[in-house]
Amino acid sequence: MKTKVFFASALALVLAGLISGCNTDDLQEKTAVQKVSLSQSELTLDLGAAVRLEVVVEPENADYDSVEWISSSESVATVDDDGLVSAVGLGDAVITARAGGQMAQCNVTVIKPEVTEITLDCNEKDILIGESFDITASYKPENVPDVTIVWSSSNASVANVTQSGHVTGNGVGEAVITASVGEVSAKCTVNVLPIEAESVTLNKSELTLEVSDSERLTATVGPVNTTDKTVTWSSSDDKVATVSSDGTVTAVSPGTAVVTATCGKASGTCNVTVTEMTGTRYKLGDTYTTEDGKTGFVFWITDNGRHGKVLSTESVIGSVVWSTENELVGASSLDDGRANTEKVRSMSNYPYAYPAFKWIDDNFGQDWYMLAQEEVADFFKNLNNDPNFKSLLNSNGIYPASMDTSTERSAGEYVYLYYTSYSGTYSVYTYPKGGDAGYGVWEVRAAYEF
Repeated sequence: MKTKVFFASALALVLAGLISGCNTDDLQEKTAVQKVSLSQSELTLDLGAAVRLEVVVEPENADYDSVEWISSSESVATVDDDGLVSAVGLGDAVITARAGGQMAQCNVTVIKPEVTEITLDCNEKDILIGESFDITASYKPENVPDVTIVWSSSNASVANVTQSGHVTGNGVGEAVITASVGEVSAKCTVNVLPIEAESVTLNKSELTLEVSDSERLTATVGPVNTTDKTVTWSSSDDKVATVSSDGTVTAVSPGTAVVTATCGKASGTCNVTVTEMTGTRYKLGDTYTTEDGKTGFVFWITDNGRHGKVLSTESVIGSVVWSTENELVGASSLDDGRANTEKVRSMSNYPYAYPAFKWIDDNFGQDWYMLAQEEVADFFKNLNNDPNFKSLLNSNGIYPASMDTSTERSAGEYVYLYYTSYSGTYSVYTYPKGGDAGYGVWEVRAAYEF
């Protein structure tokens, strides 16, 4: 009986030892998560931005494996295991943090960011007319998508700008180039400067004139795109030679002078030598006598009066006609009466069929001719523009009102000019070559060149 009691006691001791050897923590109840909260419940992000959400799990000793992060729309916002929220698309998303059966949420709105600052690589720049350059614009924040920069100029006539920022100088002055995105802008001041003259070249470097002679010099300014090519003329000695604003040099007295053409800082010169006058010079209205004694009055001059044209003092009106034939002669020049007259003289039916030209031959000889249309016009212009010329002719009983020309319009027509003395104008008319003697036949005068 004692043996059984001992065995039972021993077994009880063994069981007690086994129980006392077990971990008492494993037998305790785990602490449950009571609450999960986030650092923000509402969040607005610019596209491309990222923000980390802080999560708080209560109580602090709560038992849970990990925080699970979830995005309701990963095309709008993503979230990693550390709570970093990244804005990847425009729109709304809900970020959820879950732990131990509890959760918290943050409503995220992703918006398009706006440009807050524009910077140009140019604050002020000087360029020449015709030059171009590019302006580069940068903006902040750099993650703004689909940015359109609008370029404008305050004065496109001075400098214009394309929508890519390419600026071209058009005229002297100042223009402000502006780059804008919405209400944000940046500016660059562009000063367009003139292209200065680098050289002035005269058509002659040496010029010899006789006293009272004149000749016009011409100046070429380089480069060809010089902004202001205005030339100022001057003479080193006005007592020897003067020069007008258009470059006409007039010889005053024997000697030498230097004529200078100046444009900006550039200049060109011509050495002028003036000698004594030689030979005869004529002016409008002077009487000219040929070697065979034929006389006329000078109505046009060139080469400072050395050469010119003479109209006969003698004329005929109403007794001759240009031609009695309706055929094409070819005397069509407007300004070369001698060539027209020679055309008429070459005709097989000359001279009997061309009374006006025959009258010239009979009274003055074949060195004389009938004026062409523009030569008669020159006569009338000088008559109108030079009162002394007109007075001189009138004092000699010459009052031209209309005059035949040698110019032919067609097989049956020639040209005459009519002068209106009170208004100083002239008109061009045509008339049948033949006509009736005494009617429609205008004044005929012979012309001579010297």
